[in-house]
Amino acid sequence: MFALRVKESIDISFRVHGLEIPADHGYGLFAAICQQVPILRADRTIRLLTVAGHPDRHGKISLKRSRPGDLSRMRIRVAEENAHHFFKLGGRQLSVGVHEIVLGVPAILPLKPAADLFARMVVIAGYQQPDTFLAAVNRQLRSLGVRSGVAEIPLNKYGQIARKTIKVKGDTKVGYSVKITGLTDEDSLLVQHRGIGGKGHMGGGFFMPYREAR
Repeated sequence: MFALRVKESIDISFRVHGLEIPADHGYGLFAAICQQVPILRADRTIRLLTVAGHPDRHGKISLKRSRPGDLSRMRIRVAEENAHHFFKLGGRQLSVGVHEIVLGVPAILPLKPAADLFARMVVIAGYQQPDTFLAAVNRQLRSLGVRSGVAEIPLNKYGQIARKTIKVKGDTKVGYSVKITGLTDEDSLLVQHRGIGGKGHMGGGFFMPYREAR
């Protein structure tokens, strides 16, 4: 039963048009989509991948192209039978705080197994220090039934472990990026489908093949 459900999970990808949005926009994007698609708030299995753009180091992300083919996108990971609820987002204007964005035509992307996965941010309540956080990640992987793979907190471009944060109604949640290497195909799909940690509606625990995510 579960293996069948993994196969039915898909990503819906949208091009994001606009000028800029806050770097920490997970909650704002979640709230904006909920106004259009209420099922997002009710179904905790749905995960969002927040928008990757060009940070300006002043708390904003630019959505302008820096080179041809460089597109800002967001993804929604959802069971295939519920995907139709989100198709109407194509062409819609959303207010993310004081910023306006417009979503493009949705593209359907099947989950693909990959030995190496990456998540921009994973949040596990009660675990804010790197060593205890990583131990909690490994416990969650084992509880999912994942038996292959090695989890790590990758270093940033400065060679440091960098904390990731997301603000939810004034409360700051702390997490880290996570890379998992050496997964079997079955375990890879399981991690992508289920994710790790909380705040999945706001960008947490959204794993992608490492080469696509970087």
